[in-house]
Parts: sequence; C-alpha cells; structure tokens
Amino acid sequence: KNIAMSIGQKLNIYRESDTALSGDMIDGMSAEELADVISSVFYHLPLYPCAQDESYQSATIERLIVAMTGDGVNDAVALKCADIGIAMGKGTDVCKEAAEMVLANDDMSAILEAVREGKNIFLNIKNFVR
Repeated sequence: KNIAMSIGQKLNIYRESDTALSGDMIDGMSAEELADVISSVFYHLPLYPCAQDESYQSATIERLIVAMTGDGVNDAVALKCADIGIAMGKGTDVCKEAAEMVLANDDMSAILEAVREGKNIFLNIKNFVR
C-alpha cells in the first residue's frame, strides 16, 4: 500500500482521503462488498490475477475508468482488459504486447506526462475538426 501511495504522491494525484486495497483484501471480500467500496478506492496493489479480474469487473459495473500496470506474463490479461494497460519497459514481451502504453524507462511519472500530451493532442484535433 505504501508503494502505491508514494507513486500517487510523486504524480501529484494522491489525496489524504485516498484508500488502497491489496489482493489479499480483495480476496476476502464478497462481490457485493467489493462493489460497495470500489468507487472510493484509488489504489489496488499488488493484485493477483483473480483479484485483478474481480477488481476490474466491479469497476466496470460502477462505470469507472480502470488503469492497470504490470510487467509479467500473469499481468497480460488484466492489461488487455483494462481501459488502459501500462506495461513496464523491463517487462515481458507478452505484457508489452497486451498493453496500450509501455513505459520505456519504468518511470511512473511518465504516465502523467503522457496523459497531458494526449489531452493536448485531443484538444488540437477537436479544434481543427470544428
């Protein structure tokens, strides 16, 4: 949990009210319990493949946007299912192929820059089309 929170702080997206769930915590919840808390949870880590799927299913029901990060073969399905899958550059080829974004230098702060750049590109296209 501390790793997830420190990443959030580094990206300036962490708030004191943010909560985190680990794979073990998710495994101990029923589908109803998970659905009740999923919208208030900002960080889920580490998640086992089964917990990744449960977490994603609950988030989709709540119409939340899901981003997953991973570096191994076991993360490939979650990366493919997520709204945006982010693979670590030192990860497996399977993982990189399943993801929409690959962090070449494994620096999580690059995600924020990529989102900003993507937003600027989107706005430029939108203004041009008008």
